[in-house]
Amino acid sequence: MIPASGNCWNAFIFDNFESGVFPSLLWSTSGDGSWFIDDKKTIGGSYSIRSPDMSDLEGFYSLAQSNATIVTCTDFSGGSLLLNILAGFTTSSVDFLSISIDGRRVITIVDGTEEFSTVSIQISSGRHIIDFSYNQNYIIPNLSELFPSISDNFFGAGVVWLDNVT
Repeated sequence: MIPASGNCWNAFIFDNFESGVFPSLLWSTSGDGSWFIDDKKTIGGSYSIRSPDMSDLEGFYSLAQSNATIVTCTDFSGGSLLLNILAGFTTSSVDFLSISIDGRRVITIVDGTEEFSTVSIQISSGRHIIDFSYNQNYIIPNLSELFPSISDNFFGAGVVWLDNVT
């Protein structure tokens, strides 16, 4: 699902999600759960957006995907998209974040991180659909029960945070 016609970026604007509202006119969310505003992990503010926790899905080999999407307008002049990403992937799944432009994957992040990292993506002029897709392939249920030494911190949260999109 993409934002309604007319709700698009015609120039890169700073979105640090400090309005506390998501999705907004420029963003949409879809898939196996909705992205939402979160105040647990941010970089230089009170809010970021977070993917849903999809670890409670049924089944031994559960697959789940959730998207946060933004669209550029036809008069968009192009440039670099900068954003901060914190990938708290679970130890009991094969998680990854992919960033796609017009259905073509341009970045895949497969390693979890403990701190936000900055990502830069070149985007050409014109209308584009930019998808941030968190994918979780849950392969081992109740890993913490099998291996009690694994701590239950944010690194194993099974979610992704995005902040400061510009």
